[in-house]
Amino acid sequence: MKKITLGFLFGIFFALLAVTAVHAGDPVYATTTRAYIDGECLPCYVYQGYPYIVAEDLGGYGFDVKWDAYTDILDIQYNPEKKFYPYGYLNVSTNYTGEKVAEVVQNPTKVRLKNDFITGYSLDGRMLISLDDLYRYGNVNYYPESDSISFTSHKFMEQNPDWAVLMPAYEMLLNIDYAVNACETIFRTVVPYSLYNPYWDDPYTKLQVNPTYIKRLQAIKGYLQKRLTLTEQNQAFYYKGKFYHFIYSATLEPQDCIDILSDYYPFSGFYQGHGRYDLCEFHPDYMAQYDELWKLIVPYLNLHSKPELYNFVNPYA
Repeated sequence: MKKITLGFLFGIFFALLAVTAVHAGDPVYATTTRAYIDGECLPCYVYQGYPYIVAEDLGGYGFDVKWDAYTDILDIQYNPEKKFYPYGYLNVSTNYTGEKVAEVVQNPTKVRLKNDFITGYSLDGRMLISLDDLYRYGNVNYYPESDSISFTSHKFMEQNPDWAVLMPAYEMLLNIDYAVNACETIFRTVVPYSLYNPYWDDPYTKLQVNPTYIKRLQAIKGYLQKRLTLTEQNQAFYYKGKFYHFIYSATLEPQDCIDILSDYYPFSGFYQGHGRYDLCEFHPDYMAQYDELWKLIVPYLNLHSKPELYNFVNPYA
């Protein structure tokens, strides 16, 4: 039997330290991929090319999350009787240009899920984990058409026998609608209140156009066009035909915003007030198809909460 020397132990110590330090300072990015737990959306991030969620967020999605200060272990257990307190999909920010949002920091905290230790990375005191690890309590699927990673619990599958057909369509519906809403949000950031307020007296309004906004709108358009291509190629997608026309009409939203803002870039200009109220409206064709798909899919899902039929709320109304 070999004698263990002090030098050998120091070697192991510094080797472990080096492994830990590899992740410190690594960037965490925003992502277009949206994460869902039993149909409810929660924030998702990209770390080292893979989607991650914040472990502590699971406390609002049917999981008990407890941290033991003595052992420095974050314990996660699924609780089928626990009430959901989800973010709501419009409260989950999505950045279509993949910007850096944080960095991983060193943290000795360990994460335990269903009595198994899993990989976790510290994000400003919270722990990032892979949604894939939730397979212990159900199914984890990635739907490329909707760009969503989805955990479906055993309980949810029992309550929704058609979940395999309905969930990809439901998540697609929300993701496309979110992209369209993101266009409106960007546009309203650029276009001042007076441009679409019918009671504003000044008929001329200055537009301050930033090229960053045009870049973001182009990224959203590219995202929607990719969803269109993937939907067309997916022969197994049950609602393929209906979604194809829906997504196509959605691509008109960012293009309209790009056309309007491009007229004023690289200079800021004055927009005359006539016809101004049409600038911030959804296309009627888009809204009609959204309504149709909603009635076709949502009533047949036993969801924890049902988002409003029209999800975009005009903050200036």
